[in-house]
Amino acid sequence: MTSLARQYRTAVDARINSGSLAALVRELLRSGKVPELCSFLWWEALYRLKLLPTVQSADQPPVLSDPDWLAVNSPATGRSNPGFTIALSPEPWKLVSQGPGGDSYGCFHTTPEVLLQRPADGTVAEVHRFRCPIASLFVTELGTVLVSLFDGSTHRFDGRSRSCTKVLQLTTTESFVRFDSGVAETTRGLIAMAEYGNVREGGSWRSVANLYFSLDDGCQWECSNFFIEAGVNKHIHLLHYSPRLDALVVTVGDNRKQTWVGQLTDGLPPDNGVNWRRSSRGRTKTGGFTAAVEIDSNIIFGTDYHGGTNFVVASPDCRSMRKRALPDPYRRGPIYAMTTRHTDDGIEIWAASHNAVSRGARSLVMMSSDGGATWQRIIDYNGERYRVRFASSAAWGSPSSLYLYVTLVLEDDSESPVATLRIGQ
Repeated sequence: MTSLARQYRTAVDARINSGSLAALVRELLRSGKVPELCSFLWWEALYRLKLLPTVQSADQPPVLSDPDWLAVNSPATGRSNPGFTIALSPEPWKLVSQGPGGDSYGCFHTTPEVLLQRPADGTVAEVHRFRCPIASLFVTELGTVLVSLFDGSTHRFDGRSRSCTKVLQLTTTESFVRFDSGVAETTRGLIAMAEYGNVREGGSWRSVANLYFSLDDGCQWECSNFFIEAGVNKHIHLLHYSPRLDALVVTVGDNRKQTWVGQLTDGLPPDNGVNWRRSSRGRTKTGGFTAAVEIDSNIIFGTDYHGGTNFVVASPDCRSMRKRALPDPYRRGPIYAMTTRHTDDGIEIWAASHNAVSRGARSLVMMSSDGGATWQRIIDYNGERYRVRFASSAAWGSPSSLYLYVTLVLEDDSESPVATLRIGQ
């Protein structure tokens, strides 16, 4: 996605230098980005005046800083974490998700169109080959694998019958489902899926902010366009199920940074039960979340303010929000992914912040072992050259191993695979 900050920087370089300030203003008005710019200026002023609380971090250097990705083999121990290792993974996972029975499914970055299975006590084997790369996958409570491709289709792989069937087509072939933030399953068997895409139509964005629901383990799906009718102009950023609230939490983008909560009734989707409740109405109220995990009595969110001020936000109910800004030089990088890892001492929260548009800014993978109260810097790197993603999902429990997928950012903003790292005990 082309970020607001990249648009601003390009516009400034191409237009302001040529004396065309009016062109920049027209572009901001045309794209509907004026409220976003105002919120950026608001948070910038508060940060500069030291009126924003910031993320508390352990007074230690990063475990790794601008590492040689192909030679990573670093034990990481210290008073602020329970001890772990970071090493090059022998299995080049691009995506991997562990199911409730212990079997894992995913794809390698060398063959992103091939669905692989690794039994809990076995080796990796191919189970199905698709016609295009896998965008995301989700393993249901019954062990069914829902695989979404980059052509807008979703397929259902049944491990018992070894069959794979197309079950859903999103509204455009440019749409897809985001990994680890686009599918959720409730404790009563309802599966929800969120459509994501950056689709232009007639010179403006086409909204693809649809939700899809299944009550039969992904065999049949019903589409809800509630968020499009509510005025969401682009897509759904995040879909999260909170078992503590027994509710679906949805955040939307991009011009409307809002958070919605849908309370479930008798296990039915919110559209068929109670109405959706909008709990965050704008950027200065800290919406715009792209990542979430739930631990103890809080949902921990990460914000999506490209080039602005980004926050880690803790909320027990999606009403009250306790926010902490990322400090410089990481502040302008969105926290686009979060996950958890199980250790002998408890559950760790891992978060990834990436910045490729602000000169002098850095990107970061960080970890908290105390429920998000304090954070340790794990990997500090140059986001203009590389990007680090979480390759593994913690949909069912928190596996003891966490995988990171590293890519090289090319001149045209495309990416080339570099390595997969494994974080373990």
